[in-house]
Amino acid sequence: MLELKARTYIEERLAKGNTLSRLAKDLLPASAGRFRVIPSIESESLDLSYGGVASREESLRDIGLVLAKLLAASPSCAVFENTLARPTDPVIMNDTAGIVTFGAEVYHWLPSGNYSPDEVRLFLRKPRYSVALTGFIGECAWNRGVRVELTRADLAEFVRSVRMIVVSCFDDEGFLLWDISQLAAAPK
Repeated sequence: MLELKARTYIEERLAKGNTLSRLAKDLLPASAGRFRVIPSIESESLDLSYGGVASREESLRDIGLVLAKLLAASPSCAVFENTLARPTDPVIMNDTAGIVTFGAEVYHWLPSGNYSPDEVRLFLRKPRYSVALTGFIGECAWNRGVRVELTRADLAEFVRSVRMIVVSCFDDEGFLLWDISQLAAAPK
């Protein structure tokens, strides 16, 4: 039951996202992968859209552990959509964190590295994302600067390398992880 709910929830989120989300929805097979919810909640009546079921801080700690481990594997990177920002927004123009853009879309990214779970948690806590966080862990071919303008081909190439998609759930109190690592490991 969780798998069907999780798959539907992620597909709906990807359909409403930026170009990266829509490409992931189009290019990644919906029937593949495994799902995991942070925090771990087992219930047939579970609704991923509603909050009041988890501590956001505990969920951020747990997702920090997962992402720190994935980012330690080079050439991994984590890319997060910022659906409300534009490249010309003053806060974006002054942001010292990694920013990649595609037209008017803004994405924040963490390159591969040995981050502590707390560093990842702090990165995710910054108020730079819209309420509905959507992130992708894959291989970034653009590891070449702090601010990079991407092409549609760059985004599609990244999507083909994605090993995990992370979306917030439970009104941002938790996270739904779609582990598709076996797809990224398959020959292209």
